[in-house]
Amino acid sequence: MKKSLDSYTESSTLAMPAHANTIGTIFGGYLLNLMDETSAICARRHSEARVTTVSVESVTFFKPIQVGHVITVTAVLCRTFTTSMDVEVEVWASNTYNGDKFLAANGFFIIVGMTKDHKPCKLPELHAETPEELKRWEQAGTRRKARKERRENN
Repeated sequence: MKKSLDSYTESSTLAMPAHANTIGTIFGGYLLNLMDETSAICARRHSEARVTTVSVESVTFFKPIQVGHVITVTAVLCRTFTTSMDVEVEVWASNTYNGDKFLAANGFFIIVGMTKDHKPCKLPELHAETPEELKRWEQAGTRRKARKERRENN
């Protein structure tokens, strides 16, 4: 059994003109790529296995990121199931010239642990300790139940 803090992942990069649209804000697709990479690292740290993203849920973009901002992406494991992991990802942006920092986006990535033969593998359990970790653990169960209901209704 592992703790959430054991797999916590944070990465930073500079928002460059190549990542921006014609009005100088960063493409959402670029942010999704950063979020996917950071969630995969988090999942790999927990599972110690190959991983693949199977679902991206409820990504919300709150505020645009400007060229020149520092982008920081954090990923924390919310819950593990038999072969899948629910990872919460946040994108923070900061203007290092004046100290402004804001939440730019967040979302949840569902990632499956894989064997060398590309088959789903059993994952170590996640031990939630703090009230915040327990809340994330419960919310992940609610999201999973909703996903199953959507699949059954389609």
